Amino acid sequence: MLTNPTLAQMQALGLTGMATAYQDLTEQDTAKELSLDEWLGLLLDRETAMRAD
Repeated sequence: MLTNPTLAQMQALGLTGMATAYQDLTEQDTAKELSLDEWLGLLLDRETAMRAD
């Protein structure tokens, strides 16, 4: 998957929290050990937290 188009789509949809979390996770070596469900959960958690602030 291409990172830049994914981030651009998240930004276009107003999902800045998810985009930030996605970018952070792609920079971490330990993120490779996470399942897809864990990745999605972390992205959603960040989006939810940013909208609550």
